[in-house]
Amino acid sequence: MWLSTQRYTDGRPRACGQSTPCTDAWGTWRYRRCFWRRSKQGVYMISRIFFVVALVSILAPAVGPQELPGVAVMDFESIGGDPHLGPGVAENLRTALLQTGQFRVIERSALQKVLEEQKLQVTGLISPESAVKLGKLVGARLIVVGSVVKFANTYTLNVRFIDAETGVAIRAEKVQAGFEAEIPEMVDKVVEMIMGIYEPKPVPSPPPIPPIPDVVILAQQQAETDVNKLMWFGAGCLLGVFGVLGAYIWEPSPPTVALMGKPPEYISVYIREYKKKAKSLQAKYALYGCITWSVIYLLSMSAAAP
Repeated sequence: MWLSTQRYTDGRPRACGQSTPCTDAWGTWRYRRCFWRRSKQGVYMISRIFFVVALVSILAPAVGPQELPGVAVMDFESIGGDPHLGPGVAENLRTALLQTGQFRVIERSALQKVLEEQKLQVTGLISPESAVKLGKLVGARLIVVGSVVKFANTYTLNVRFIDAETGVAIRAEKVQAGFEAEIPEMVDKVVEMIMGIYEPKPVPSPPPIPPIPDVVILAQQQAETDVNKLMWFGAGCLLGVFGVLGAYIWEPSPPTVALMGKPPEYISVYIREYKKKAKSLQAKYALYGCITWSVIYLLSMSAAAP
């Protein structure tokens, strides 16, 4: 192993690259301990490298320029004027778009290379097939073509915006200027047009909830009140039923004050008669109460029914 190649003059290994031999106070080699310390340091270093690489791979797509919409500006045609005017206006447009920071502008050299390799002819009139193919090759979502026309003292900039996914022209505009010095202003107007194409559409707000009429609110409140009444009447009927059952189960107790000082025979007869009549009486009253609550409950239900 590589650890055994580094040795002192007396044959002891320098396992940790230390200036002192890897031996303890007893003279034994600490080869295994040194090897473990070096291995642990290597594991820590490798784990840090993997963490940094993973973090960069995660964050790079989120902040990279690929998320911006790609725009390919082709050289404009020059009609009736300087033949270099059209390409110059197109180059100014590329620079202005790039300065906004909202677009990924395809460089002119990259466009020319793709056009030469694929033998594509992109002029003012471009076929949908060529537009789609060019958009896929350069990674553009929008292709801008046009021309600069000089007639007398008037400069006219004709631009067309083509969707690179479908090859269909989605918009066409015409900007005019009376002097050549106003051409930069024409370029700025074209930039505003392109920004308007990719401007996020406002999310429609949900329709407002119509207010609840007062009649509906009053009806809801009255219905809730009537339901509460029925609930209490029903609870009274249930209590009446339980009262009748309890009257038959519960044994009445005679008052002890009335039996004080009485003979045993008197007490036994009194208790027997008291329980018999009291039990019959409490069952009768419980039954009357149950019937009364039931009648009230039925009348309330009939009155609350629509």
